[in-house]
Amino acid sequence: MYLFSRLQKCKGCPLKHRYHRSRSERIVQVNHQLRKIKEKERKKLLSPQELKYRRQRPQNVEAVFSNLKKNKHLLFKEGSQKLKS
Repeated sequence: MYLFSRLQKCKGCPLKHRYHRSRSERIVQVNHQLRKIKEKERKKLLSPQELKYRRQRPQNVEAVFSNLKKNKHLLFKEGSQKLKS
């Protein structure tokens, strides 16, 4: 279920030009089901059991990604001659 709302309070606001560049009214779209799902998942992630699992996650993963990022120019070269350079 989506809720579409037109903001009426922007008309007399002195800061309107800072946040709202359109000449027409601003329309806000809210998905209540998505908001409920996000809230449920956030509670699940902050539960003591989930925090325990996240503390046990290996820290080696970031090193792998940083090495890939550092050496990405080697991934696009073809042939053994180019890899030696």
